[in-house]
Amino acid sequence: MDFFKYEATGNDFILVDLSGGGNMADVDMWLDVFQKTAPQLCNRHFGIGADGILVLAPSKRGFAYMHIINADGSMAAMCGNGIRCAARYIYKRRVFDNRDRLLIDTAGGLQTVQFVDGDNECWLIDVKIAKAEVVDTCRLLHQSVLYDGITVDVGNPHAVFEVDDPVEALNKSGAFLSNHREFPDRANIEFIREVSPNLIDFTVYERGVGPTLSCGSGCVAAALAYAKRRQIQRGVIEIHTPGGTLFVVLDNGNVHLQGPATFVFSGQWEA
Repeated sequence: MDFFKYEATGNDFILVDLSGGGNMADVDMWLDVFQKTAPQLCNRHFGIGADGILVLAPSKRGFAYMHIINADGSMAAMCGNGIRCAARYIYKRRVFDNRDRLLIDTAGGLQTVQFVDGDNECWLIDVKIAKAEVVDTCRLLHQSVLYDGITVDVGNPHAVFEVDDPVEALNKSGAFLSNHREFPDRANIEFIREVSPNLIDFTVYERGVGPTLSCGSGCVAAALAYAKRRQIQRGVIEIHTPGGTLFVVLDNGNVHLQGPATFVFSGQWEA
């Protein structure tokens, strides 16, 4: 099995392309294989190393359907960094004209992707997010600290908390909050701090993975929660993650995620 390794602001993925043909039974078989072997493949000491696996499959609505498998083998509905990596692969290796918009289907909706700029090393890619909406507020207590947050649906569940120190909050409470009984299916947890207007620091605990250097859908959730508290309808929110900078563009209900995607290496895996 050929595989490709990509990263987007340090959020890294193993990509496998099954979209060129074959029946869905084959895709389902391989999804089962990858779910069972994800902990081994994603292990950074004994495997390829990644935060997750992206499996491209045939799609009736877009160029491909992107399945997302977390490092622990669980499935995710949407991945903002992963979809930019998948787009980079399709534009380059499937010879899709990068002047054209690219549609990639996911369990979180049909995502619209557009190449913006770049060279052979790093590409800047824009994703118009299919689903992004504030859901509710939440207040959770852990180790005598009350976390006052906002829940957001980006095709997958998020809870965003503004704190004084995002790194300290991540280390202290990320795992606990992600697995809190408030979230029956677990949640991606984002901690943010305003540095200046429309500029925030960000850390994340991803369900099924743990702390990661970045999370695209998490940045979208963080931007929506930040904008909700400040009644922002339009504008660009710059988000500094441990792995790099992402931008979320808000335009009266439309939400775009912009950031880099980089090819790392390719290889073959013997199943």
